[in-house]
Amino acid sequence: MGTAMPVRLAVLLAVAALASVAGQAPRLRSGQGAPEWTPEIPRVWDEAALAEWATPVAGLNVRPAHVTAAEYYALPEENLRTYPVYLPGREPAGYAEMIRTTGPKPLIEPVV
Repeated sequence: MGTAMPVRLAVLLAVAALASVAGQAPRLRSGQGAPEWTPEIPRVWDEAALAEWATPVAGLNVRPAHVTAAEYYALPEENLRTYPVYLPGREPAGYAEMIRTTGPKPLIEPVV
């Protein structure tokens, strides 16, 4: 009797997860049998929502300005791997030299 509720909750969560994944099933290209996955990326920069987002600057009674949606979506994408920063004396031996010789690398390397 005591485990019935956690089991029901686990089953409910599993069904909800499967339902959300099922909504992102691959779509078929017209004329081909191979599925092509096309992500649905929501637009996150909303000028109307940002207009009232920040409170006015004290003493000036003006709100901070934001870039327009066109400017935001025209910005170049950053795809660079980042590395941890260690306190002085705590970094692994040769770490700083490895970072200098490695140089910038992409975070995500697409499969071609």
